[in-house]
Amino acid sequence: MLVQINGASYLVTANHVLEDHANLQYFNTDGVPVELQGDFHVAKTHDVAVLRLSDEQKQATAKYPILTENDFRPARYAQNRQYAAIVGFPATASKYLRKERC
Repeated sequence: MLVQINGASYLVTANHVLEDHANLQYFNTDGVPVELQGDFHVAKTHDVAVLRLSDEQKQATAKYPILTENDFRPARYAQNRQYAAIVGFPATASKYLRKERC
């Protein structure tokens, strides 16, 4: 998921995606796959990984929809606060389902 907060753009994904895939890629503006560079900030207990996108990465992903803080925070939190809500499957649930299906 691409998110923009206070003018900065971020890629937010599940931490288990990083653990399961060594070389993540995205498609640049020419449609060529490019290895994703940068340091993810990881919260393993919440299975979340966040990467602040470089200017080059922002340009390359500009064709994709991006969420702003106004898209996912209640209006009552709009003044001088940062608020984020991320919906997904917890790592334990995902791993449990994968094992169950095998």
